[in-house]
Amino acid sequence: MAEAALRKLDRNLPRLDMRSPELIARQNAARTGQMLLPARRRASEELHIAFTGPVADGLRRHALARGESPQVLAAALLARLLETDMAGDLIEGRAEFEAGGQGRRPFGAAGQLTLRQCAVIHLVGTHADADGWCRLSMAALTGMLRHESKMLVSDVLHAMERRGIVMRGRRMGRGSATPWALSEVGRAVFDVLAGEAE
Repeated sequence: MAEAALRKLDRNLPRLDMRSPELIARQNAARTGQMLLPARRRASEELHIAFTGPVADGLRRHALARGESPQVLAAALLARLLETDMAGDLIEGRAEFEAGGQGRRPFGAAGQLTLRQCAVIHLVGTHADADGWCRLSMAALTGMLRHESKMLVSDVLHAMERRGIVMRGRRMGRGSATPWALSEVGRAVFDVLAGEAE
């Protein structure tokens, strides 16, 4: 009988709760039917980069020598570069001048243009005759752009012709270069680029 009386008294004494606050919150949520999910980290937006020309060749060559894939090597190099904050030390000025084809600039009606497209527009505009037509050969135009393949100017001109930025003229005879001129949209881009070059 004494034990029953003691148990009755013991029930009313405060208890020391040894549970952690997180466990208490989970148990209370489970009782009420709520599920507490761990806070998820916001995933970063993916970034895709295409490497071309000498950069792609160099990555493949170094990756092959190490027995790794070029993609893994590029990701590891960029991670190390960002981790050590060396980008500012390695690249002077704007990065788009080092990585042609990657950066795009908005030009109103012309839309987004790469650095290479801007370079070709500037070449055609700068070397146009008084009538507005540039009559230099593809080889001559390409020779003015350093480190570019011989098909670059041709590919860029044809792509910009489809977009209405440049116009193709008629060749004057066999063996002569195809003349190219800037459309109204192309001239607007050239005016901006020529202003920056001054």
